[in-house]
Amino acid sequence: MSNPGKLLSINNYHYRRGGAEAVYFNHAALFSELGWDTAFFAMHHPKNRDSAQQEFFVDEIELGREKGFLHKLVLAPKIVYSLEARRKLGALLDNFSADIAHIHSVYHHISPSVLSLLKQRGVPVVLTAHDLKLLCPAYTMLSNGKVCEDCLGGKTWNVTRKRCIKGSTALSLLVGIEAFVHGLLKSYGDNVAKIIAPSQFYRDKFV
Repeated sequence: MSNPGKLLSINNYHYRRGGAEAVYFNHAALFSELGWDTAFFAMHHPKNRDSAQQEFFVDEIELGREKGFLHKLVLAPKIVYSLEARRKLGALLDNFSADIAHIHSVYHHISPSVLSLLKQRGVPVVLTAHDLKLLCPAYTMLSNGKVCEDCLGGKTWNVTRKRCIKGSTALSLLVGIEAFVHGLLKSYGDNVAKIIAPSQFYRDKFV
């Protein structure tokens, strides 16, 4: 039987860290069983599984371990828009001509910078919405224990005003800038072909 296609799976972490990673691995395994060639693009991490593509993985960013505002400031441009991720994904695509890319969680590490590159290379992007990040810079649409939709419609300055990220003005400002930049670039609207919503609630919110 001829090869039905080539799938590229993209996620920040390449080990079973949580639900997004379980779907990332299980989906690729399912397609592999169906005869597809599969490849991965992720971030280097000490817990990673071995991968034939790991030479192309981006350098590790682990914000929870980093100390000091200055270091976070240095990392900020990479967190918002990673040129390293675009360069390394481009090299991977030179070696693996993907027919489709399945995006899982890329925020803050790989970054959405890769989305426009995939479109430029003619690779359709399907994104599984494991959270509400595209609608809420803080992922949850909750603020101080209450439902919050203040950032809908591009009003992402509210994430900084309400200090939604760990009560930190600096971190909230960073994710607010990230949301603003990718809204301005239409990173998702122009480059994602389909969004998979894992629940009716998520589907209704995205619609």
